[in-house]
Amino acid sequence: MKRSRFLTYILSRAVSGVRVVSAEIVGTDQTEHWIREVVPGRTTYWIRVDPDHYTYWKCFKEAHPNWKQIAYKYRTIPDLHCFCPEFTTAQDLMNWLFDVLELTHSERNLLRLWGGVTDDTTFNIFTFSCRT
Repeated sequence: MKRSRFLTYILSRAVSGVRVVSAEIVGTDQTEHWIREVVPGRTTYWIRVDPDHYTYWKCFKEAHPNWKQIAYKYRTIPDLHCFCPEFTTAQDLMNWLFDVLELTHSERNLLRLWGGVTDDTTFNIFTFSCRT
């Protein structure tokens, strides 16, 4: 399994019945203008899921009702209109995902290794995609 498919695989497993073709960690620099207005001058990180981002996150929240409590633990950015929680660091985003999905130690290490998320100084925005 390539690194490009692992995040997609994890997210598709997290919500049954919702198709996941690709998933990517997105930083503010790759998003629409309105995101920048939420936290001016700061980068925010979130996960975009295709083909239907909004449906995926609606179903994710239903399947994992503890998502919000865990998000506060990792300093989520409060946003009334956000589908996927946003975080000020990529590490917090990944730790949130690890905890919500209760990933095994091995799965966590694979995502860290393949995604390059070891700490905030070494994080580069990366893209995972899976073509079907």
